[in-house]
Amino acid sequence: MSINGNLEVDNTGTANFRINQDIEIGGNLIITGGIYSLCYNLTRTLTIDGNVSVTAGTIAFGGVQSTGINGTIRVAGNFTHTGGYITNYGTIGIGTLIFNGTYNGTTGMQTYTSGGTVG
Repeated sequence: MSINGNLEVDNTGTANFRINQDIEIGGNLIITGGIYSLCYNLTRTLTIDGNVSVTAGTIAFGGVQSTGINGTIRVAGNFTHTGGYITNYGTIGIGTLIFNGTYNGTTGMQTYTSGGTVG
């Protein structure tokens, strides 16, 4: 599935927001509240052509249903994590964050800005 613009998760309450398929976001992923669950019962990949911003809320990797369900996020831009959580969902599954932007030795260097909780 492709999303041509940005995907913004603002407030899911206590529910998880998830799209049960691999996704490519042509813009940015912005999480300001709620829970974005990358996987549920199948391994999934989220490809982001822009930046990721997590200021509150949660990005949850990993599966809920069984072990071996792993989430991967591929980011071409910068990753800003100044609040909220990056975590596995429960204790099963593995989360992988891949920085896959283009750096030519002068421009295009990707940055990770921390400040939130990883766990």
